[in-house]
Amino acid sequence: MQRVLALLAEVGGGATRTPPAQGAWLNPETRELIIEEVTLVYSYIDAQVFTERLSDIRALLHGMGRALNQGEVVIEVNERLYKVRDFDM
Repeated sequence: MQRVLALLAEVGGGATRTPPAQGAWLNPETRELIIEEVTLVYSYIDAQVFTERLSDIRALLHGMGRALNQGEVVIEVNERLYKVRDFDM
C-alpha cells in the first residue's frame, strides 16, 4: 500500500487512504458471495499529469493486482470505473 500512496502523492500532490472497509463480490464460477476487507485510495490528479504518468499508473495497477492475487483492480477516472482483469506486467 505504501507504493500506491507514494506514486499517487508524487503524481497528484497527495493521496488519502481510507480505513479498511468491507466489500463483497460474486464469484462467477461458484456463484458464492465473497466478503472481504478492501482499502480505497483517493488522489485528485490534473489531466495532463495523469496522461504523462499513465504508464506508471498502469504498471502500478497491474503489479498490485498480480502481487495481491486479485481477480480485478478498479480505477475511477472522471466518474467512470475501469476494471483491470488481465495483469500483463
